[in-house]
Formats: sequence, C-alpha cells, structure tokens
Amino acid sequence: MTIGGAIRLLLYSPKSFLESVMRIPIIAKMIPDRAFISIVYRLRHKHRINLNNPQSFNEKLLWLSLYDRRPVYTRMVDKYEAKIWMIKSLKSEEKDISCIIPTYGIYNHYDEINFDKLPESFVMKTTHDSGGVAVVYDKTHLDHASAKKKLEKSLTRNYFWYTREWPYKDVKPRIIIEKKLETIEKSPIDYKIYCFNGVAKYLYLVQDRDVGETVDYYDMNWNHLPIKQVYPNNSKRPQKPECWSELVECAEFLSKGIPFLRVDFYVDKDGHYYIGELTFTPSSGLSPLTPAEWDYKFGELLVLPEKQNSIV
Repeated sequence: MTIGGAIRLLLYSPKSFLESVMRIPIIAKMIPDRAFISIVYRLRHKHRINLNNPQSFNEKLLWLSLYDRRPVYTRMVDKYEAKIWMIKSLKSEEKDISCIIPTYGIYNHYDEINFDKLPESFVMKTTHDSGGVAVVYDKTHLDHASAKKKLEKSLTRNYFWYTREWPYKDVKPRIIIEKKLETIEKSPIDYKIYCFNGVAKYLYLVQDRDVGETVDYYDMNWNHLPIKQVYPNNSKRPQKPECWSELVECAEFLSKGIPFLRVDFYVDKDGHYYIGELTFTPSSGLSPLTPAEWDYKFGELLVLPEKQNSIV
C-alpha cells in the first residue's frame, strides 16, 4: 500500500486501516493470537468476543483456532497433503477415491514448471493460502508474467498472520497444478457442506464467481434458508445434484471426530463429484451471519472439545 493509499484508508475507513496495520508482518508477529482475534472480531462484528464462554458459531470457530490445534489439521488444509490424507482415509474404509482431483505436479517455484508436459487446460494454485489461483483454459495463451507474479507473491505470504487460523501456520508454500474440471456452468457451483462432529447439517452454496459471487444457505433437505453473509443471495435455485447423498456421505466420513469441518465439492458435467478443499474456519470466523440468530443456531450445534495447551 502506498502512503497516499494508507492516508485515504485512514480517513475513510479507520477500522480497515487498523486491520491493515495489524497485518503488517513485523507488527502481526508482536500481537498474541488471542489479542489479535479479539480486536479483529470486534471490528468486524461490532461487539466483544466471548472466548471464556463462547456461544455463537463464529465465537466457537475462533475458540477452536486457539485451543484445538491438532497436528493433522495442518495436513488437512494443505492443498497437496490433504489429497494424500484423504486418499489414505478413504482407502482405509475401501471407499471410492475418484473424488480426488488429479494432480499434475507440485512445485516450490513457478520457474520449475515444465509447461510442455501439461495438458491444454489446468488449474494452478498455492497450497497454503486463499486466493492464489490461476485457471488456465488454454496454455498457449497463458500470460506467464501475470501468473508468475500472482503465484510467487502468494508464496511469500504466510496466511496464518492475516487470519490467525492456526492450521495454516506451518503449511509449506508450494504451487500445485491439477486437473481443470469441466462443468455445466461457466463458473462451477461450489457445494460447501458444514459438518458438526461428523454430521452434515447445512450447505453453503456459491454461484456465479465469474460475474458476481453469490452465497446461499440450505438445510440438508435442500430448503433455502433466510441467511445472508457478505455476498448477496442468488435468485437462481439450482437443483439438488443427483450425487447429493454421496457428497453428504463423503463429507460426514472425512469430518468424523472433528468438532467442525467444512468439506467443499464440485460436480462436473457428467455428474461426478470432486472434493475441493477442507476448511476449519469459514470466513476466518470474522463474517457476521444475518439475521444474527443464525450465528447462535449454528453455534448450538458446535460442541467444543477440552481446551488444549497452546501459546496464545
């Protein structure tokens, strides 16, 4: 951010300015996790967080970030290691592993990639954060300078210091290249299933990322719920995919024994489902649900484990 940009942000949005300052690496590392979470939560939710006796969904998600730090969580959010973990887990129960998106390669830097060995289309993304993605429809028209700049910049960033989502802290930054799924929609529908201790309860549905992202919530019977979060609802009500029961079964299997896990899926044009990623803290626990009563309805379902020892 330029000095001029910082001044404008300070004048027009002091709260956003404060968040930006707190995320400067040298400053972020001086702020204890619990203090950071408490400050940013208050800025976003406009009230204090109750970490001593959390009740809402977002409060409990952030409590888990502080006090449920199982080493396996780091593997589960690593976009490469998660595939290995899921394949092993699914195979252990003789379950289908065709839901794992094929990987073409894993690299430490952009310059290591041999594009001659890649198919015409593919997806490049960083393994350790959110947003470091480049979708390639035709590699002969790939803007290498732009893609490299985006991905290499992402590789230098430790996502943990921006959100304090603990599972991301020790993920090794790499570039993964995987199969680009062919879907009916230009922008694939993202089916994100909310699982509470291994039981699927809600669906977070993302549509139209290419023209204007929308978000809708559904229950497990595909009833639309009157909830808004950051993005507007969509007037389109997509049909339940034919493989819906398989998505739910897979999500519940992968989330067994975990207080909360969001399992993301895509469905290709042939009706086959694939797992996108696993997430422990949707929207980093910082995006209010509207109406607010839903934050507490979700929170009632999230049973917290015993607090673990942690440095916060």
